[in-house]
Amino acid sequence: MPSRSRTSLVWPAVLIAALAAACAKPPPPTVSMEGQACAAAPALADARPVPLEDKDIAVLLDPGAPCWRTGSDGPANVYAAFRLPIAAEPYILSVFSELRGQSLFAARILLLDDQGKTLREIGHDSFNFQGPSLRANLRARPDERYAIVASDPQLVGRDVSQVVSQVIQSGVVVRGAYVPIYTGADATRTLTFSYSGLIKVSARPLPAAN
Repeated sequence: MPSRSRTSLVWPAVLIAALAAACAKPPPPTVSMEGQACAAAPALADARPVPLEDKDIAVLLDPGAPCWRTGSDGPANVYAAFRLPIAAEPYILSVFSELRGQSLFAARILLLDDQGKTLREIGHDSFNFQGPSLRANLRARPDERYAIVASDPQLVGRDVSQVVSQVIQSGVVVRGAYVPIYTGADATRTLTFSYSGLIKVSARPLPAAN
């Protein structure tokens, strides 16, 4: 009996914590890094490994995320670093900027060699909307060993609006049977390109030639 009493007390506490987490709202978009201390260059020592198996590696970038500045008065570059798979052949690297609340990380991609030298940069114009999220697919090269997903200072703070179609279900009872009724409605969603957000990176082999 005592153990049953303790269990009955634990479940309400767990339920309350779960409801609180579900109701928590994402923070507003971060559009300023004023006063934030940043390094002089991005760090690669803690780069997250990306396997060549189409598995998402997710990173949540918040106001406390790593950043670097070029010069004392240069714009802040919030970033996450990834260590790319070793592959003799090119493969597909995918980068997502996922919607989080109203925040959409203003992403660009830097591809570096094993010494940390930038080989090429993929700008925001290579990202395409996929629903409310942004996605870029690129063919990685064998000499590219690191990918840095960094904020684009030209994009941070801009708003973009999307028209979202919604299907609303209702119904009526006719002669004892429920008949569903579907109606459509459009809503406008405003997204803000931000220093904060959720990014995902994955790598997969090229499709086999027929």
